Amino acid sequence: MKILHRPTLVLSALALSATASLYAESRVPMAETSNAASYLKRLDAILGADADLAGTVGPGATQPAPATGTTRENLKAEAERYQSQFERLDGITPPRSLEAEHARLTKALAAQALMSSYAADRTPAEIPASSDNITAWGHAVPGVGYARDDQSAAQCEMKGIADELGVTYRILGACGAAANERPAGKTAGSATAPVSNVFILHEAIPASGGAPMGRPNVDGFEYSTIYAKAGQPLTIVFDNRNPAPFVFNIAVYRGEDARVRAADLVAQTGAYAGPRVHTLHFNQPSVSGSNNLVPGTYTYVDNAHPAAMRGKLIVVQ
Repeated sequence: MKILHRPTLVLSALALSATASLYAESRVPMAETSNAASYLKRLDAILGADADLAGTVGPGATQPAPATGTTRENLKAEAERYQSQFERLDGITPPRSLEAEHARLTKALAAQALMSSYAADRTPAEIPASSDNITAWGHAVPGVGYARDDQSAAQCEMKGIADELGVTYRILGACGAAANERPAGKTAGSATAPVSNVFILHEAIPASGGAPMGRPNVDGFEYSTIYAKAGQPLTIVFDNRNPAPFVFNIAVYRGEDARVRAADLVAQTGAYAGPRVHTLHFNQPSVSGSNNLVPGTYTYVDNAHPAAMRGKLIVVQ
């Protein structure tokens, strides 16, 4: 089954629909699995096989190698790794009691392969590979939003099913909102006392479990809500301490939809590994890159991990 290189795919929401159709229409005879125990053993081997694919940690796991070549090549390789896992999972027959979970896992893997393939297809061939470029070209969808939102949802779906079945699928970053404990974010200011400056410290998580470094800190921003005043200068400083290969940025969008859209982008920083200080200026005409904020509610996210890293900016009159 070939699901790669679908340049006409525009909405990642359509990717999920498309994968469902592909999955339903192209089923092939599969080798019988004798019982639930042997099925789960094979499932564990498939989902836990590629340490750098799902960003797993633990004894024997490795961190992704530094990006080389071109961004398109890296994204195509990512898509091919997802397809390989998909084909291996699609090649076994689950016991009747686990057919629903098997179908959900297979569809989620197909969705990730489609989204990575689409990102590769829309990336100019000459863009050199770097964590920053892979983040920018791999996740941004002009006029729509960020495919990583849906890729995160697919990985969270897989994580939940794998946990239910007791098989290996440990995720570093994409599913942080669902998989990790998240301390309650603080609030900067209030409706009656809006702030002019916010400093957001984002510490790294120490290495543990035999991994060469800890997972990226995707347990949420230090501040989950910020109050600002229309027309009053506002400076947001995001101090990211997470080292390579993990990249972060901060971006502000109009509205408070669950899915941010590129058309609503107000301002953003580049995505870089830490230590790196990111600064956004608003309502400061004398500062280059400053943007004006009108009264209303905005959403700020890290574009690399938008399902886990997001907060609300409320601008009062």
